[in-house]
Amino acid sequence: MQDSKSFLQINSESLVFFNSPDVKLWGGFYNYLAPNKTLVDRSGHITMPFNVSVYEQFRLPKLDYTFNKSFDDICLETANKILKHQDRLQKPIYLFYSGGIDSVSVLVSFLKILSIKEAAERISIVMTSDGIQEYPKMYRDIIRPNFNIICGDNIENFFDRRAILLTGGQGDKIFGTDTIGRIYRQGKFDQVKLAYSKKFIVDFWVSLGIPADSANTWFDLLDDQIKTQGVKVETNFDFLWWFNFLLEWQSEYFLFPLRSAVKLDLDFYQNYMLAFYDSPDHQLWSINNTNKRIKDTWNSYKFVAKDFIFSYNKDADYRDYKIKGPSLNRLFHSKRIPTGIDANLQTFDSFKIEEIYNVRNSFC
Repeated sequence: MQDSKSFLQINSESLVFFNSPDVKLWGGFYNYLAPNKTLVDRSGHITMPFNVSVYEQFRLPKLDYTFNKSFDDICLETANKILKHQDRLQKPIYLFYSGGIDSVSVLVSFLKILSIKEAAERISIVMTSDGIQEYPKMYRDIIRPNFNIICGDNIENFFDRRAILLTGGQGDKIFGTDTIGRIYRQGKFDQVKLAYSKKFIVDFWVSLGIPADSANTWFDLLDDQIKTQGVKVETNFDFLWWFNFLLEWQSEYFLFPLRSAVKLDLDFYQNYMLAFYDSPDHQLWSINNTNKRIKDTWNSYKFVAKDFIFSYNKDADYRDYKIKGPSLNRLFHSKRIPTGIDANLQTFDSFKIEEIYNVRNSFC
């Protein structure tokens, strides 16, 4: 691993077999979680068994329960800020588009500010055929007739500062978690709005293959974080959202630049790699609007974003029946990627596990 003994992102597959009881409790979650995800507590309350750092811009914003901006207003403000940033850099925007709710909302944000002609002059759409299948009408009516379309099958060559790379990153994190879909398929959706309980959460995690001792430990740690820091987490849905929002935020961002064919630096991350929903305002909206993520059906998940899209294109079918599904899978198919990213924002392929093990951790 480079100069640093800490990291921002790592493939955890090589860590879970480290012979220590605390690592076993921590690593049990990876029976379900993809090994390329790195869990890190953005509030600093839970200490992992390995030296994972929080990237400064991803630290949890200060809780503010007086925040009252709407989702729509924040999206428009964010789009305007990105356009001003584009004016400074004089670079095109490459929007990574999947046809899913998050990336469609990003595109709509720009289309509510600019004419289609103006948007097409500023923004190119990076997509695969999956994006057509995900939302055929948006592709047929808006994208194909107006925008420059770039094939997204080989994204590793897009990191050379030719353009500002914009994703719908963190959209899943502000709305909740797609694990709710698993609860729906288990026939237990009526329980997601009940007051959160250890039995429900642990039983659900165990049903995903997580060992009971690991599931119990993770619940206790997150429950303590919630109560100690005064977070308004009330229902089972809220608890699962908070796990995703607090612990997986950073990892979602760094999975994308790991695909780069060139070395990246701080300037690139600050200016050329943007996640649309990674703003304090979007996070504070999420924290303050626990009732605006889902109603009483799985179809209603992300209903605020679907209403926002409907306000532009009047597509009632997408609003009423679009269900959250996996997005950007083919965009992430690429050549072999590095093992991780260290605290200096440099990728690495090898490391000594003893040098990043942290004996003073929350799982002891």
